[in-house]
Amino acid sequence: MRSAGRVVNFSHKGAIILRSTVPPGIGDIIVDRRSEPVGKVIRITGPVKSPYVIVNPFRGHDELPMSSLLGRELFISRQRDQGRPGQGRRGSGGLKGDHDERTFRGRERNGQGRQVRKPRSFGKKGNKRRGKPHPGN
Repeated sequence: MRSAGRVVNFSHKGAIILRSTVPPGIGDIIVDRRSEPVGKVIRITGPVKSPYVIVNPFRGHDELPMSSLLGRELFISRQRDQGRPGQGRRGSGGLKGDHDERTFRGRERNGQGRQVRKPRSFGKKGNKRRGKPHPGN
């Protein structure tokens, strides 16, 4: 297990603040000395040489008084939180053309299956000038 840092403080919203030398990745699981999960990394802030790591504690860990963690060293678990099943960090990651036609309203596909924009009219329906002269004439 790699060290994530020492607990230096707690935020007013209940997050644990660690001081680290080598920051973990966002989404990494933080564990204590007995490998019991404490929380998940949600933010890294501060100077590059010794950043602060903000950890959102898991619900089951609220039973212990947070002051018992103050000054203790926490570690990075080998497992990583994957988020929702079937999705990466930025969405589904599917190939082009994998989606429903309903997803791309207002777009068509060309002969190769790639998305192309439909030619639009200038202005929406009802926004046309009706019989009014152009201001420059």
